[in-house]
Amino acid sequence: MQRLSWDSLKRDWAELFFYDSLSIFISRLHEEKGRDVRGIIIFDPLGRILPPRKVPVHLAVVYRDDINFIKDNLRLRRFLDDGIIEPFSYGVEQLKKMVMEKNPFALSIMKGIVIYELPEGLRELESI
Repeated sequence: MQRLSWDSLKRDWAELFFYDSLSIFISRLHEEKGRDVRGIIIFDPLGRILPPRKVPVHLAVVYRDDINFIKDNLRLRRFLDDGIIEPFSYGVEQLKKMVMEKNPFALSIMKGIVIYELPEGLRELESI
């Protein structure tokens, strides 16, 4: 996984169509679940070049602990109603298991760009 600092994102992506929505989404996520989030990855399930050129912008939100996929995805979708951000959430162990099982969706996440990461972060996913 490639990593970008928030400063790099602001400098390089600020003019892109999704930057404001992404900023709002990350702020709301941090306010509500900041300590539980290990990282956020922007990805494209079809393998297109990042950053995305059109909607939706796919984000994988990776939590420290396992989550209820449906409940958390519905909660994340309420953060914004502009239809730009398409969030998917997983616990780090859930995502790790999917990668080990060669799940195509999980493998596309692993090819994405980490745009937010706490210190304990997502490094353990890279050793799979």
